[in-house]
Amino acid sequence: FPVKNINFYFSQTIANVLYNLALNPDAQERLHSELEMALEGVDENSSEHFDIVNGKIPYLEAVRCTCLHRIVFNKFFKH
Repeated sequence: FPVKNINFYFSQTIANVLYNLALNPDAQERLHSELEMALEGVDENSSEHFDIVNGKIPYLEAVRCTCLHRIVFNKFFKH
């Protein structure tokens, strides 16, 4: 589908991730634990923090990908 407004798709993705985490407290707790472990002792304003969040937490990537697949699936296969 054509990208008309990238901010809309970005905010839709974030909203979808948060919504799905709210519906799945076990996934939410697991993600929280993994984020805390991976970021322990790392300055939140450092490039290391950015790098960890953007590629070194496999469960975060799995959550994001799952939600993206749901968005695409729902967009094309709506009843």
